[in-house]
Amino acid sequence: MKALRMLCRALPLVAGAFAYGGCYLPPPDQDRDRDEAPRASARTARPTGLWDPQALVSGAESLRGDLGNIRAFASEDVELRVAPGSGTRPIAQVQLDAVNESQRWWVMTRMTLTGGLSHPSLQPGATLTFTRGSPTAPGALGVNVLGCSGPRRNNYTFDRSADRVDMRVLPGSTPDAVRVEFTATWNAATQPPQVVRGVFEYDPQ
Repeated sequence: MKALRMLCRALPLVAGAFAYGGCYLPPPDQDRDRDEAPRASARTARPTGLWDPQALVSGAESLRGDLGNIRAFASEDVELRVAPGSGTRPIAQVQLDAVNESQRWWVMTRMTLTGGLSHPSLQPGATLTFTRGSPTAPGALGVNVLGCSGPRRNNYTFDRSADRVDMRVLPGSTPDAVRVEFTATWNAATQPPQVVRGVFEYDPQ
């Protein structure tokens, strides 16, 4: 009976993941590792639960801009989740969530890096640009940013991949860390476009 109750609780979550598409992610308190302490400020936080295959991540610094119906938002207390990927051609994901419950808005960016966080292209000093639909040569780094926004987490009115992603790779706060500043642009062919800027830092080792 206990197993049946657990299955019944899990089914809506699994169904929701398919029904809601790319933006859906279980909130932090539903991550599979419930023994970890709650996250502190994102500046010193490490990702938890199903998104953390032992990645060494320093934290997310900021997320700001315009996305969907959420305009001129800004947050310097950004939640960070990372799935670094593995294998001969890893696919990493870096997700930043900015939430303001009092003003009833949530914005999320999920960056997918085909080639992983340790890709040779992600060296301090690099300036990179990616456009949606552009081909990725074998062995090259590919980057896509999914953006979602709405009144609260996983209740979104905007769900779309950016048309353009610009990245600057800089030295991090420690000798081994890498800092990434990115600008994701939606509706790039129209005026005014919507732009989100984010900053995060990680240790690729």
